[in-house]
Amino acid sequence: MKEEDKTKDQLLKELAQLHQRVAELESAVAQHQRDEEVLRHRERYFQPLIENSWDCVAVLDGNGIIGYESPSAESLLGYKAEEMVGRNMLDFVHPEERQSVVSVYRSLVESPGGVVSTSLRYRRKDGSWCVLEGVSRNLLHDPEVNGIICNYRDVTERKRMEEALRESEQKYSALVEQAKDGVYIVQDEVLKFANRALGEINGYSLEEMQDMPFLRVVTEDSKGLVAERYRQRMSGTPTPSGYEIKIQCKEGTMKDVEVSAGIIQYRGRPADMGIVRDITERKRMDEALRESERLYRLLADNVTDTIWTTDMNLHLTYVSPSIERLRGYTVHEVLGQSLDQMMTPDSMERGLDVFRRQQAVETEMPGTKARSWTMEIEVPCRNGSSVWIEATASFMRDANGRPIGLIGVGRNIADRRRVEQKLRESEETMRSLIENSPDLLAVVDRDGRIRFMNRTVPGLTVEEVVGRTVFDFSQFEYHDVLKASIVQAFQTGRADRIESSGVGPHGSVARYETRFGSVRRHGQVVAVMLIITDITERKLVEEARIERAAALARTEELQLSRQRIVMVQESLRRDISQELHGSVQNGLIVLLHRLAELERAASPGDLADGLRDLRQKLSDMLDSHIRPIGHRLYPSILRQGLIPALQSMGDRLEKTVAVEMELDEDLVSLEKANRRLIPEQVRLAAYRIAEEALTNAIKHGKSSRVTIELRRSAEGSLRLAVRDNGRGFDPAKASSGMGILMMQDYAETAGGKCLIHSGAEQDTEVTAIFPLAGFDIRPVERASLLE
Repeated sequence: MKEEDKTKDQLLKELAQLHQRVAELESAVAQHQRDEEVLRHRERYFQPLIENSWDCVAVLDGNGIIGYESPSAESLLGYKAEEMVGRNMLDFVHPEERQSVVSVYRSLVESPGGVVSTSLRYRRKDGSWCVLEGVSRNLLHDPEVNGIICNYRDVTERKRMEEALRESEQKYSALVEQAKDGVYIVQDEVLKFANRALGEINGYSLEEMQDMPFLRVVTEDSKGLVAERYRQRMSGTPTPSGYEIKIQCKEGTMKDVEVSAGIIQYRGRPADMGIVRDITERKRMDEALRESERLYRLLADNVTDTIWTTDMNLHLTYVSPSIERLRGYTVHEVLGQSLDQMMTPDSMERGLDVFRRQQAVETEMPGTKARSWTMEIEVPCRNGSSVWIEATASFMRDANGRPIGLIGVGRNIADRRRVEQKLRESEETMRSLIENSPDLLAVVDRDGRIRFMNRTVPGLTVEEVVGRTVFDFSQFEYHDVLKASIVQAFQTGRADRIESSGVGPHGSVARYETRFGSVRRHGQVVAVMLIITDITERKLVEEARIERAAALARTEELQLSRQRIVMVQESLRRDISQELHGSVQNGLIVLLHRLAELERAASPGDLADGLRDLRQKLSDMLDSHIRPIGHRLYPSILRQGLIPALQSMGDRLEKTVAVEMELDEDLVSLEKANRRLIPEQVRLAAYRIAEEALTNAIKHGKSSRVTIELRRSAEGSLRLAVRDNGRGFDPAKASSGMGILMMQDYAETAGGKCLIHSGAEQDTEVTAIFPLAGFDIRPVERASLLE
């Protein structure tokens, strides 16, 4: 009775504190009104500064909705500020970056005062993409701002330059690896790097050349020159970079090589880098000019593409031998053909038109030298057929920059055009098959971009949809599952089925069931077909049947009060249980022993029978009432762990209902080794929930079989599930029952949640999920309820 009075006093005290808090809030409102006037004055001062800044400033709320956008955004993005205000900033973010932006934004929202730097692609009003780089600060906690302040600028050009630099680095790396000349780096007189071409020259493998003394492959006649040049370069003495030497290959043969070397920084230290060219063949020839010409001819004559040159009258002056593979005519025959013999009439007309236009540009802008153009033309072959080529041409110029002819490269694109034609025919076939389907049918590529659609919902046209992505017409929370299903269809060809929400008739929101199927060509998945069924009405019927009124939001103070009440309740239960186990039970046991002694000492007769009957009744009372009450009030077996406690509960009820245990073996081993593995409040909450669920299953559900499942998830949470085969009930109607509320209170007190799935004449499943890491609960009177 004293504990109950103490709880009421605490609640009255808390009520008084709430009244005091209301008074403080009223005072704060008055202060806020005074601060607003100061803020308006500051706004009039800072607004011109923001509006005329080169950078842009935006203010977002916790959900990413733009509350303010500086006018400078119009010059950067093309949108007026009022066109962006009220929209979610994710509407402008590139689809490939939205998920990462959401993750970063959520982390920022959860970090008051936090600052993050981001770089992302943003859509301009004209549909193009730019790269923005900015800094965002979380000032949601600041009543003067109450938002996320974002300062950003356009770094598209800088990113383009960085990408060009990376491509340049990759290009030069590829050139080194693919170069015909050998490339080496010498440091501390040993080879630190060599490309494959060097190994092809000297016959050594890359592994053999690693850390090899660089003079090993140099002949005795050349070692003095090579060593002296190396020492001079490393000491900084000016020395010629190029020289010719002889080397001895692995198999013993001698080769003439040309070396060009210089000093570089390699791994933070000076090193000698050289390019080695095998000039053995060139040395056997008397004239370097003829060798150069031979190499040039060798290159031109062996390329797959066709190289050609003309004069300004479009008469061929050179064509590479690959023309014979392309058209069947020899080089000599082609050089004697006129323009109308080299192209079909239509291609010749288009080619002449392009040539005349390029001449006009040259006349208007004579300084534009690095200019080329590409077109597709059809050329006749010796066998009477024709082939399509992609021709790229530019002007050849004299020393003064004046055009003196054309140089071009032609590439056979017949295979590519055949593939494109087959794709068009396949699309036509598909369109004829599905255009009358009652469902919405869409064909998308790997990016989810819609390439075909048979029809759309009222309010949209096919032209408005094709070319955009499916993500533009679906709600954001379904983007990940949509993308995953498309990726799965492309990678495995396996069909999938999902439900999502998206744009409905006339701008409404509709529910859809989408089935994914792969479109194959030559055994390869080339597209994904989406079969989209409007299930809005069906979902409304389903949701109307299972929907229930949402519970009023609990404030933080009520939650803390509930925790304290539950903990005080458990503390009282423990005290009563200890009292029953201690004073009452021990007294009854002593009394039983005393009655047993009197019974043995009494003479046969009525007295002995009466004592025996009295002892038996006391013993029955102890076993049937006192001990069970103590156990119900305080499950002391929880000291041994949650799993033993649940097993003991199942054993006690085995006579009433069949109880099956499904336990995580790893969890069993871990708790056996460490009884405190599961936090004590989680143990107690899980036990009480299981106890209440079993009581309901037996008492109300009339169940004949109950399954208790306890597992630990990969995310580090504890999952308790109690399933029965009873009659079930409607959770919406029973949601205010004390048993359900108690289970939910226990779960929330332990930092978890409790879910109940049931229905009339259906099985019932009670699921509770608790955190195992980071659990924190404020103690009331004792540091521990169980230990």
